[in-house]
Amino acid sequence: MFLLRSGKAIASFIFATFVIWSCQSSPELDSFSITARARQTANPKSVAFLMQSQDALSQGNYLWALVFIDSAEKYAPDLADVHIKRGDILFQVGQVGQAWSAYEKAAALDPYYRSVWFKLGNVAFQQKAHRKALEMYNRELAVAEAEDKALGREPETDRYCTTDLQLGRTYVELGLTDSAEMVFHESIGLDSSFGEAWGDLAQLYKNEGDFEKALTYIRKAFALNPKNLDYGYLLGLMLFRIGDVEAAVEHLRREVEARPYNPGAYYNLGRALIILGNDSEGQRYLDCTDSIRTLDVQIKLLQGTAESYPDNASVWQTLGDACYAVGRHEEALQAYRNTLFLNPVNLWAQHRTANLFLKTGDIQGAIRRYEVILELEPQITDVWIDLGVAHALRSEMVEARWAWRKAITLDPDNVIAKQYLERGITQP
Repeated sequence: MFLLRSGKAIASFIFATFVIWSCQSSPELDSFSITARARQTANPKSVAFLMQSQDALSQGNYLWALVFIDSAEKYAPDLADVHIKRGDILFQVGQVGQAWSAYEKAAALDPYYRSVWFKLGNVAFQQKAHRKALEMYNRELAVAEAEDKALGREPETDRYCTTDLQLGRTYVELGLTDSAEMVFHESIGLDSSFGEAWGDLAQLYKNEGDFEKALTYIRKAFALNPKNLDYGYLLGLMLFRIGDVEAAVEHLRREVEARPYNPGAYYNLGRALIILGNDSEGQRYLDCTDSIRTLDVQIKLLQGTAESYPDNASVWQTLGDACYAVGRHEEALQAYRNTLFLNPVNLWAQHRTANLFLKTGDIQGAIRRYEVILELEPQITDVWIDLGVAHALRSEMVEARWAWRKAITLDPDNVIAKQYLERGITQP
């Protein structure tokens, strides 16, 4: 049994266009195994280079990852996987124009490659080419429906929900909120546990001023994913809007603790506390708002500069440093990733990236990065200290002590390294 989607008329129209575009009257079963067959006949060296590319990528060496992709292409120029991998790397480091070209090559080789149109849609969305993004997402839906029909299988709800989510977000950017609402509801109809659709609908209703409805939907999103900071914050805002101030304060406090760089959280928490009679505490939060808002504006300006000059490594590093300083870890990590693509030997960005991995719980990734830095420059005391901390967090105290002793060898008066050694087996 196949999907009956309220947006199917649109998808069917797009699919008709897609069929003409691909020069086929209807997709044959073989159409969905183009790349699978190409893999069987591909030169084994191409596979080896793709694996080396993945290894380089895991170490944060984006340029080498692309060098290995280039080598893979020499042995398998018609293998769509090669161009998809290149596009993924380029998109990851902010080179969206080049990513588009890579994905386009993959689509030309295999127009039925899973997610190729979705990836093109994401590039177009990033470039704010929203009409083009709509076209790409609808092509992805058309391919998915054609593949399900040709293979005689039940639809993969994850694929449809994820694509519908991006489609709805694109409609929002275009101001087509009725279409966005319809698509988000389609996702919920396919999978009622798809929290992102509930959350996006809540944001849509909030923007339209329907706070009661927004509250209903954000409650559901938060129930599905209570760790999602965006959901918790929006829930606090909506509770405040409808007058449930005490409940709002609980969520707003959590937001301030988790994201102390959010000026809106400080402002609304301050107002809520004053309403509850906690004037002095509320005023402290309000007093912080302007300075936090100023930092937020500065980061937005840096983001705009980076988007205007995507090939300037120093601009990306400045953005990364600004985000790092206020605890915006994901944004800092992306900025440093872009920095390292443009300047792989930037040890400052390498060190900050490793620290961010450690802060976000990727201890093995942090250790790998610290080791890469020390291979390039073994005399950096702080990196040896941080490497020891990472090992200690994994209870690898032999390795931790060795790293701290190495730091003391380089800097005999280093107080921090000595303190860690004195703690014995206690984790730092």
